[in-house]
Amino acid sequence: MNTSKPITILSQFLTCFILSAFSPGDTGDVSGQHRFNGDYSGSFLDHISFPIGGIGAGMFCMDGTGSLSHLSIRNKPEFFNEPIAFAAISIKGIENGAKVLEAQVPDWKLFGLPGTGTGAPGKSYGLPRFEEGRFLPRFPFATLSLNDRDLPLSAEVTGWSPFIPGDADNSSLPAGAMIYKFRNTGSEKIEAVFSWNSRNIVVEWTGRIL
Repeated sequence: MNTSKPITILSQFLTCFILSAFSPGDTGDVSGQHRFNGDYSGSFLDHISFPIGGIGAGMFCMDGTGSLSHLSIRNKPEFFNEPIAFAAISIKGIENGAKVLEAQVPDWKLFGLPGTGTGAPGKSYGLPRFEEGRFLPRFPFATLSLNDRDLPLSAEVTGWSPFIPGDADNSSLPAGAMIYKFRNTGSEKIEAVFSWNSRNIVVEWTGRIL
């Protein structure tokens, strides 16, 4: 019995299926799904935590919305340590012109963390943030693009770590960087103030009154 022809047809079918499944040419977005290897937006930002810091030298994470979390600088991982630290922009003469340089706070933080039922004391969740964010991870860099209809500018936040393949010493430096860029999207000159605001994030707060 000659079975070579069916086997050849099956082989061709499998080859076509594999090539179509892994072809880089079509990475179209399907409704409700993330585009492979593309940027993240909307609800896909909610659970991203991009690590920043030298290898074995402490770290923090830049979340998909641009907030800082997982601050671990005490020789142990502190995955739930979300410090009060944020950058902001304020534009003169614009209504609603002051915003934290982050995308919207995820719902799971507003309703799922301890203390949120009483207003989330000690958090900055009530401050206005940018309407839209798009997060693109390209290790060791991560870039968050921010836009808001209230503001005549766009913002870009880039976080990165000292990572050099083959250079363990410089890749282990206890350092990380956050770079903020702005672009005037309007037709007129604007005056703005950039600020970086932080509680003392080195002190370990116990909640006790001394």
